[in-house]
Amino acid sequence: MKTSYFSNIKNLEVPLSISQGPPKWYEGPEFKPLAPPWELVRKAHAGLSEADYEAEYRRLVLDHFDPRELYDAIIEEHGPNVVLLCFEKLATPGEYCHRRMVAKWFEENLKVEVPEWTKPAAKSTLTF
Repeated sequence: MKTSYFSNIKNLEVPLSISQGPPKWYEGPEFKPLAPPWELVRKAHAGLSEADYEAEYRRLVLDHFDPRELYDAIIEEHGPNVVLLCFEKLATPGEYCHRRMVAKWFEENLKVEVPEWTKPAAKSTLTF
């Protein structure tokens, strides 16, 4: 399991949207129970701090799940190469998103690694 954002879709083997409203062009599977409520999204866009957002997201969403059961269910349904998706690119310091909060929650509770997806390094075509 990894995390990423929708713009990486062409690079991902098994995408899984965890957003309230994925892009119109997205036709892959969705898991809306992990999506933040719209009101929380509005608060984030209005400047809610990351710490306050995370506390609210955990209270409103994550606290309703058992981390082991949820992790296992996602892996069973979508396989180990599943990538949890939302919109944020996280390219600027200070940006945050709920997909990384889900990853952190799994990591804290299950002692697993849920990294952000990165493009594999290009293989060298040099021969000697």
